[in-house]
Amino acid sequence: MGQDQYRDKSLGFLSFAADAGGPVSRVEQRKLKVKQKKIKTHKKHIVIKCIENINEYLEMQTTSNIGLDRMSDEVQTNRLKLRTPNERDAGELTRLIGDWEVAKWLARVPYPYELDDAYAFIGNVRTTASSNCGVNCFVDLDGTLIGGAGLTGENAHVLELGYWIAREHWGFGYATEVAAGLIKYAEATLGCRRIEASYQKDNVASARVLGKLDFLQCGEKSVFSLARGLHVRSTCVSLDLRR
Repeated sequence: MGQDQYRDKSLGFLSFAADAGGPVSRVEQRKLKVKQKKIKTHKKHIVIKCIENINEYLEMQTTSNIGLDRMSDEVQTNRLKLRTPNERDAGELTRLIGDWEVAKWLARVPYPYELDDAYAFIGNVRTTASSNCGVNCFVDLDGTLIGGAGLTGENAHVLELGYWIAREHWGFGYATEVAAGLIKYAEATLGCRRIEASYQKDNVASARVLGKLDFLQCGEKSVFSLARGLHVRSTCVSLDLRR
């Protein structure tokens, strides 16, 4: 082994490997030190990134189970109350959302809408409330059901917004008020970072609501409408909450 190798034990196996073909010069030792330092720095960055990923995963697990159970106190806006659906709403829900002028704009609502559909929807909401990361709520005006709204998603960081208002209550700004209330709830309570939404391309009213709330267009997609029984072109929009 070369004499220089004994002077620097810190290089470990790298020095021995380099010495296999002969003495290690001071220049070579310096190069090895630089290389070793880069390796250590790279490993440190990997460890830091792994810790960040673990923390993000744990945060997702914590927020992914936050759902309608945290809405037990209801959400109050200026004029409206967003609350948990119950079976007493089934009859009025059937009448309001069974209106073709309402149902045709919604993707997951069948038409005609029957009382059994209302009971099935309400039962599903209450059954999955504690396991879903989003919310489904009904909209009350002075104790009267006038619409519905919801936030859905695989985790609370990115949620999709949906809403509807009964036709006799159009033109009073209720849709905008409901959407704004849910957005505030999503950010403050669920820790949401991004809200997404979509609307059928000829739904001018919904486009206006989302535009007033600073949603930006981000693409288009084809969505199957249960009420229409066909695919419709929809505009996709999004709102970043934590810039």
